[in-house]
Amino acid sequence: MHRSSRTENHAGHEVHLVESAGAGPLVLLLGGAGLVADYWDDVTMLLPDLHWAALDRPGLGGTPWPGTLPTLAGSVELTASVVRSLGGPAVVVAQSMAGYHAEALARQHPDLVAGVVLVDSSVSFYTSPPREVPVGLARAVHRMARLGALRTLGGALHRLGAASLARESGWVLGRTRYRRRYTDPDALAAMIAEFSSWGGQGWDLLGVRSAHPYPAVPTMVLSASSTGGRDWLVKQHRLAQMLGARQLVTDEGKHMLMVDQPEVVARAVRSVRSQTGLD
Repeated sequence: MHRSSRTENHAGHEVHLVESAGAGPLVLLLGGAGLVADYWDDVTMLLPDLHWAALDRPGLGGTPWPGTLPTLAGSVELTASVVRSLGGPAVVVAQSMAGYHAEALARQHPDLVAGVVLVDSSVSFYTSPPREVPVGLARAVHRMARLGALRTLGGALHRLGAASLARESGWVLGRTRYRRRYTDPDALAAMIAEFSSWGGQGWDLLGVRSAHPYPAVPTMVLSASSTGGRDWLVKQHRLAQMLGARQLVTDEGKHMLMVDQPEVVARAVRSVRSQTGLD
C-alpha cells in the first residue's frame, strides 16, 4: 500500500491530505474535533486495496490556522472541494463532530456522496441555540503557544484527552508522534477553535436538515455504548432512524472507535461501499 502525503488548497484554505491509491469509490476519512489524520491509521491498514484519503482540516497536519472558528458551511464547502478533486462520489467516514459535516455534505451535495459511515457521531437535536464561544480563546492559545513549554504541555494534554476517550488508551499514549502533531501554535489553536465551534455547527445543521432532505444513500451509524450510556444510545438510534440508517452498537470500544475497534469500522466501510453499486 503506497501512501502519499501532501498539502493542497481547498475553499481558500491550505489542508493536509494522506491518500492511498486503490479501487474506488473513494473513501474519505474525517476525524472529530481537533483530531489529526493519523488516528485512522489502524483502519486504513485494513483497507489496503481501496482508494482512501484522510483529511487534516486547516491548522492541523502542519497547515496554517486561519485565525477564525470553523463553521458548518465552511467545513462542507471545504470537504466538497476535496471530494471533487479526488474523484467523487465518496463513501464519507466521519467520527464525532465530523458527523455534522458528513450529514450536511450528503444533504447539500448528494452527487458527491455515495455512502456514509458515522463513527460514534456527535448528535444534534438542539431545541435552543447553544452558548456562543468566542474565538478569543483560540487566538490567545495561538499567541502563547510560541512559548516552548506551552507547546509541550499542549501536546501532552491532547494525548491525555484523546486517551480518555479510547478504551485502548495505551495505544494513544504510546504513539509519541501524535504528541508532536500538537506542538505547534497552529495545531493547538485549531484544536481549541474546533471544540469552540462544536455547538454552533450542531445548531447550523438543524437549518440544513430543514432545507435539504437526506438522500437515499447507504448509511451506517456505529455507536459506542460507553460514550454516554443509555441516553447516548437513544440519541444515536434517533439519528439512525432519521437518516434511514442501519445502527450497530458496540460495547467493546469508547468514543474513539477507529482506535478501539478498527476492524469494526473497516467492516462498516466495506459493507456500505458494497451497497453503493460503484464497485
